[in-house]
Amino acid sequence: MEEHSSQIDVGCAVTVRLNGTVRTFRIVPGTSDPRRSEVSASAPLARAILGRRRGDVCSLVVHPPTTISVVITEVLYGEGGVGVVAASMGEGVGEVAKH
Repeated sequence: MEEHSSQIDVGCAVTVRLNGTVRTFRIVPGTSDPRRSEVSASAPLARAILGRRRGDVCSLVVHPPTTISVVITEVLYGEGGVGVVAASMGEGVGEVAKH
């Protein structure tokens, strides 16, 4: 999978740190499948990071007034990283992605 310094877009595999926990997932159009490490582009987590770059930090409101910090640590493009994304996916992103 190739790494670029450009902005996060649909189709990217993204590694983020959510309040200290590292998660990797792919942003997909339409319906997501957390078991496949996918987050829908319309999900709050994806909307918070779309257009941002590696190294950016943003906040995500998950249950008002609860806010979590999102640090973008890696942005990958291409098809080769699907297995890496699935292997690094842990519990928790699906819950954030659904809200």
